[in-house]
Amino acid sequence: MRNQVLRLLLATALVMAGVAGVRLIIGSATVTRVAVEQRFSGPSTQHWFGTDELGRDVFVRTVAGAAYSGSLVALALAAAASIGLLAGGLAGLLDRRLLARLVDLLVNVVWSLPGLVFFVAVTTYFGRGFWVIVAAMAAVSWVPIARVVRLEMAREKRAPYVTSLRALGYGERYVFSAILANARAPVLIASLSVAVDLVAAESGLSFLGLGLQPPDPSLGSMIYTGMYYAASGWWMTTFPLLALLAAILLLKAASNRISSPLRTSTE
Repeated sequence: MRNQVLRLLLATALVMAGVAGVRLIIGSATVTRVAVEQRFSGPSTQHWFGTDELGRDVFVRTVAGAAYSGSLVALALAAAASIGLLAGGLAGLLDRRLLARLVDLLVNVVWSLPGLVFFVAVTTYFGRGFWVIVAAMAAVSWVPIARVVRLEMAREKRAPYVTSLRALGYGERYVFSAILANARAPVLIASLSVAVDLVAAESGLSFLGLGLQPPDPSLGSMIYTGMYYAASGWWMTTFPLLALLAAILLLKAASNRISSPLRTSTE
């Protein structure tokens, strides 16, 4: 488990470093710079994705919005995966014990929560800050990962190699790590599926005005604003929407690439 968490944290750190690099290159002043005389300028060599209703560069804002969404999703996924690994692992190893039953009850409760209502309630009471949104998204996103980990633990803990490890005197922590290593592909697929849901959820929250607040950009808020000016600037909605679809399709393709060998081996 420790190795899995360390790898997840390392991947998150790399994503955050890339996001920080993008934000440093672009600069917050460039993202929010207003040039009213250039409002509703179409795509050109000077402004690749055109400009918006305030003359701000849509390309720069799309990249900055994608960086924001990427950092938020990466942190929420790291937290959700850590919780899911711990909760699912404990429930799988301690099957039919009190702690396992409590984890199952918590999974069922969280699974039954309507996500949108939960997000609205959290942002209403705690504000719409970056870390509030990360915590809210992680709080409802760990369940699919926990369910997969629990299933794999319950299936693998009676396997011959697990019996041999215990007969050789290895502790439960080592056994847990060995089972998790064999279950890494299903867990990774579940994590990628959660990432797709997180990308869509973050964009949906921004679209509803519950995400990052103006003048800072996010893909969802840019799509929402562009809808009002569709007649004057089709590019204001089109390019952020294409960026969002590209991110979702990329994650879907990665999930299919990993799951394809598993489907082949089971046929």
